[in-house]
This record gives sequence, C-alpha cells and structure tokens, in this order.
Amino acid sequence: MKRLLLLLFCCSTAVYSQSNILSSGNDIVEPTGKVNYSVGLLNFKEATGSGGTSSTGSQLAFEVSTLSTKDIDNIVSIEVFPNPTSDFIYINLKQNESLKYSLVNISGKELKKGEISKLKTKIDLSKFNTSIYILSMYRDNKLFKSYKILKK
Repeated sequence: MKRLLLLLFCCSTAVYSQSNILSSGNDIVEPTGKVNYSVGLLNFKEATGSGGTSSTGSQLAFEVSTLSTKDIDNIVSIEVFPNPTSDFIYINLKQNESLKYSLVNISGKELKKGEISKLKTKIDLSKFNTSIYILSMYRDNKLFKSYKILKK
C-alpha cells in the first residue's frame, strides 16, 4: 500500500527546475493560428494552428552598432614622457594642433594649466610632491585624452 501511494505521488507531481524571466512578450492570435514570442531568457512555447502544433524557443544575442568615419578626424598623435618623472614631462605632437592641458592632483585640485601650441612642450613638475597626477588634454574645450603621471 505504501509503495502504491508513493508511486501515485511521484507520478502526479511535476517538478520545474527553471523559471523564465522575460522583459517583454506577446501572444498573437489570428483565425489561421497563434504565435507566442518573448524577449528575455530562453522560453519555449507552443504555436497551434489548422496545420498542426509547433513548439519553438530560442534566445538570440545581438549588438547594434553604427559604423562611422566621423571620429577619424579627431585622432591626434601625442607622446607624453618620461613617466614616471622627477622634474619635467614633455608633450610631443606629431602635427601642429591647438590643444590645452590641465594638471590635477589625486584630490582633483587643478595645479597647472596651459596651452600646447608647439610640437614640443615642456611642463615643470619639480615643485610638486611625490604623487600621482592626472594630465588632461582638451581640444575645442572638450576632454579627449587623460594620462596618469607618476611624480617621483
């Protein structure tokens, strides 16, 4: 008797080990059939129509990106050296550009700023303490490159 009850209990109980987390979905019902779709984790549904029944499910990963050549004009070739330094850093440009720079300490306090209008610019750091500084480059008042400078 105990075995029969155990057998009936096991056969009548359904166990689900996964649940679906969906961000969107819908059921489309037409006279010719029914379609279910979901956006989110993997999900299986049945589609029933006059021609039969279909069980479907899939998860598609995709990335949408736009290709552009707009940023190619913004490329500026810059060398900042030596890093780490004990007294000066040099900024070398490969082409003549009108740039500005800002040097801030690790707390965000601006210590020095200026313009870079020559192919080679020298910035004196000899009066600053040993620390890490951030050298930011600006073009048309927009930040486009930052460097972490280690002062010995």
